[in-house]
Amino acid sequence: SFCLNSQLLTRAIQVRLWPGSVNSEDKTEWLKWLAISGCTISLAWLISNAVPFFSDLEGLISSICVGPTTFGFPALFYLL
Repeated sequence: SFCLNSQLLTRAIQVRLWPGSVNSEDKTEWLKWLAISGCTISLAWLISNAVPFFSDLEGLISSICVGPTTFGFPALFYLL
């Protein structure tokens, strides 16, 4: 699962940063891909180890998002 999501995320970042040279088969493109993949994996590892209990992170994210999801989106959809 992470491998598939990581590939899509890496491709999206690469297209945003260097749109003109995405499909060239240079060594520099391989190094850019390797650097972006390494940063993505490192960031995922950092986030997973920054919070000792993943359920605490889920609770924090859900408490931040519950207000707009419950009250904001229905009102916005009603107005649109």
